[in-house]
Amino acid sequence: MVGHIYGKIKVISRTDRPHFFVKEMQLYLDYLMGLTVEWKENQENKLKRQIDRFAENLNLGIAYYHQLFNESLKNNIINQKLITDFDEGKLKLAALLATTEKIASA
Repeated sequence: MVGHIYGKIKVISRTDRPHFFVKEMQLYLDYLMGLTVEWKENQENKLKRQIDRFAENLNLGIAYYHQLFNESLKNNIINQKLITDFDEGKLKLAALLATTEKIASA
C-alpha cells in the first residue's frame, strides 16, 4: 500500500473508472433527479426554487470544470473522455430542467 501511495507500484489496474469530478457531477445529477421527482408529486414552490438554485449552481460548476479541463486538454494533461463526460452531464441537466419547466407551465 505504501508503494501505491508514493507511486512506486500500480495497484489499480482498471481504466474504466470515471474521474472523481465526473462521478461527483453524476451524484449531483441523481440528487437533482430525486428532487424533481419529489416536486412532481407535490409541486411546492419552495422545492421548485431549490431545484432551480441547485441546477444553476450545478450548471456553473460544470461550465467551470469544462473550461478548466479544456485548457488542460490543450496541454495534453488529460484525455478527451473527461470533456465528453461533462458535455453529457450538461445535456442531462438541460433535459431535466426542460422537463421541470414543461411540468411547471402545465
